[in-house]
Amino acid sequence: MACRRSESPRAARKGWNRVRPRRCVVTSKHHPSQNHGRTSLRARLYARSFGVLVLLDLLARFSPVVPLLARTWRSLPERLQWRILWLLNAKFSVGVSGVVFDDAGRVMLLEHAFRRRYPWGLVSGWVKAGETLEDALRREVREETSLSISIERLLVVRKDRLGLALEAVFVCQLTGGTFQPSNEITRIQWCAPDHLPAGVHPHHGPLVREASRPSPSPIASQAEGQGEVQRGGEE
Repeated sequence: MACRRSESPRAARKGWNRVRPRRCVVTSKHHPSQNHGRTSLRARLYARSFGVLVLLDLLARFSPVVPLLARTWRSLPERLQWRILWLLNAKFSVGVSGVVFDDAGRVMLLEHAFRRRYPWGLVSGWVKAGETLEDALRREVREETSLSISIERLLVVRKDRLGLALEAVFVCQLTGGTFQPSNEITRIQWCAPDHLPAGVHPHHGPLVREASRPSPSPIASQAEGQGEVQRGGEE
C-alpha cells in the first residue's frame, strides 16, 4: 500500500506548502483481509500437527505413561471396557446359514419368497442380540420350515463385498418335524448335492458341494469375491 501527497493548483502557483489529506491507494493484488482466513486455518493445522508430534514424543520419552494407562484400563469395570471397545471398533451384522442333509444324503433347498433372480437356496437368517450362532440357526429353521436339526460342524465364515456383514455357514443334519410353509418360505425340496435344480443361488452351490465331501478341508474364512452374504430379498 502506497501513500502520496496532492497539492492544489493555487498552492502550486503561489508557492504555498499547503498539503491536502493523504490519499491511500492499495497497490497489492489482494486485500490483506482476503488471505486472513486462509492463513489462520493453515496456522491452526500446523499447530495441531505440531501438538500431535509433541504428544507422541512425550509418550515415547516417558515410558511410565504406558503402564499408567494399562493400570487405568484394568481398574475400569468390565461392562465399561466392553462399551469403550464397542465404540472404537467397526460395526457389522452377523448372519447364519445351514447346509441341511437328511438320512439319504440329500440337501435341503428352500424357495424364498422375497428373492427375485435366485429363489432357491439354503436356510439363512440374522443373529439376534444375545443369541449364539447355533441357537440362531436352529430358530431360523424352526420358524421358516417347522423342522428340527442338529448342528454338526462349522463349514465356513464369509463376508459380503461391502464388509458390512459376516455369515457363519454350518453343516447340519435333519432330526425331525414336518415341513410347513411360512411367510418367507413357500416350498421345500430335497436334492442330490451334485444335481441341484435351476434357480439355486450361485454362491450356495459351492457350499453344498463342500459340505457333501466325506472329509472336507477346514476353512476358517473365505476371500472376498468367492462368496457373499445373501439375505431376505437379495437376488
